[in-house]
Amino acid sequence: MTPREFLHQCAVTAAMLTLAACGNSTTGSGSVAVTDAAAHDSSSGGDSLSGTDGSIAQDGAGAGDVTAADLSDSGGSQICAPTAPLCSDEQINDLSLFKKASSHPITNTADGSGFLSEVNSSGGGMQPTESFVYAKFTDQGLQVVAIGDQGALDSQDWDIAMRRYVIRLNSGVSGPSCVLGTALKGSTAYEDWSAIPDTAVWASETYYDASCKLVADDSGIGAPKTVLGTFWKYQNCVQMTGKVYGVLLADGRKVKLTVTGYYPTAAQATCDNTGNVPAGTAGGSLAMRWAILP
Repeated sequence: MTPREFLHQCAVTAAMLTLAACGNSTTGSGSVAVTDAAAHDSSSGGDSLSGTDGSIAQDGAGAGDVTAADLSDSGGSQICAPTAPLCSDEQINDLSLFKKASSHPITNTADGSGFLSEVNSSGGGMQPTESFVYAKFTDQGLQVVAIGDQGALDSQDWDIAMRRYVIRLNSGVSGPSCVLGTALKGSTAYEDWSAIPDTAVWASETYYDASCKLVADDSGIGAPKTVLGTFWKYQNCVQMTGKVYGVLLADGRKVKLTVTGYYPTAAQATCDNTGNVPAGTAGGSLAMRWAILP
């Protein structure tokens, strides 16, 4: 199979294919282990875990994993085919997807060579009443794409979607584009990543299986197991892990990204330092640092 064929099958629609069909293996060297978790608001105003054993981690690799070698025949650019994602009806029901676009803006502040982007991702509350906030990475910052959840399932116009603790990329079962992600290994700080390693293994969103059954994380509340889901950990509140990710855009550009907050700034600092947030603190104030790498 040529690299072009691999990407056509794996980067766009591989979420619904078997590993054998793509010739890929989750046990091979360099595979990315994706850890996901979710939390929900407690009556005290913070976010609490409802899993029966307190576990928030689940490791695994997606069927859409792609290495740098698979991109070499196209100069690093990906090959996207306009393909509607599978399991659309299930997503509308399972993820509470709406038709109307979110009205929340994104604020971008210059941050070195990149940006600090902040968005109200509360979605209207623990039981969402609003669409995800959809956005695109640009040289001017993270720009809102005015589209509702259901329209986004057929749109290649967006790169990333955010609602509460869930961040989705536009690939695989999440959307018809081929925006891939990878968790960068090691303890290197965000500032120190000047390039994405060639050994990075890129993954599309595979939070539905071949039977259109939701692949959930270990939280016990049915949150989808997304590629960027390890940006936080849980200890009475949602603490930031400081993990740094690579995001491979459909045009071949690469982004480094780290999520720095789920609560307002002061409350997040309290949560990270003490494991608690002040009573009445609402979640869903996502903040992320990111930059397009040369």
